[in-house]
Formats: sequence, C-alpha cells, structure tokens
Amino acid sequence: MNVTSAFPFPVHRTVSAPLPPVVAGTDETGAVHYVDANRVMRFWASNKYTVFIVDGLELRTLETLSSLELRLQRIGFIRIHRAELVQAAAVKALRPVRGDGWLRLSTGQVLPVSRRQLSVVRRALNSATLEPWTTEAPMQGVTDQAA
Repeated sequence: MNVTSAFPFPVHRTVSAPLPPVVAGTDETGAVHYVDANRVMRFWASNKYTVFIVDGLELRTLETLSSLELRLQRIGFIRIHRAELVQAAAVKALRPVRGDGWLRLSTGQVLPVSRRQLSVVRRALNSATLEPWTTEAPMQGVTDQAA
C-alpha cells in the first residue's frame, strides 16, 4: 500500500538544513545553557572541564576537547594546542616563533600554537586573509582566558 495515497494532498519530503551544533554548558550558579557553537570563539581545557565564553558568560562543559573537535570541525573549529580549540574565522594573525607559533584572535587575545599543530593550523588558515603580525613575539603565558 502506498502511504502517500492516503492523504488528499501531495506529500513532499523536504530536506532541511542541518541543525547548528549545540553545546551544553553550565554557569557558576549551575544553570544549564544550550548554545549554538557558531557563537563560540574558542574552547579551552581547565581543571577537568572544557570552558567557553558566550556573550560574556563563562560556561563549562564535561564534553572533551577531542569530542568537540570531531563535532565542530565542519563549522571551522581547529585544534591549535592540546588544551585549545578555536574558530578559524576568529583568527586574525598567525606568527611562527622558534618551531611553535602564536595566533591572535579578533578579540585581541594571543594564544599559543603547539609545534605539532602548527602545520595543521597553517593549512586550515591557508585560504583565510590574515593580518600582518604587528608586535614583537609575545611572552610565554600571554593568553587571556576571559574574552
């Protein structure tokens, strides 16, 4: 029996766009927030949690960076360090320094790029229009965790 013949009107199957990836995080009060991952600029590991900031609110999730990397690479996230995942579109400058590297986000944050990930990051940013690096090499520990 043809199921569509039971309807008095033509049945069309519509293919909708894929839903944006959602990340669940909790704030300092324990409230759960479901966030479109496209609104996140970076994820970083901190004390057994993965931390991210959305609209100035710092959230934590138990989802690992490895899991997020697999889920979010299709929307442009790249692993820059064992403890850091960033949205490639947010990268404004990249500077290799003595085997390692540094990148600057659109917020001005400067983050380290590991030696092992530097070639991957370069390939991922190959088609991006990056700004020239305008300052001297950053000092170790320059990363600012709060965006």
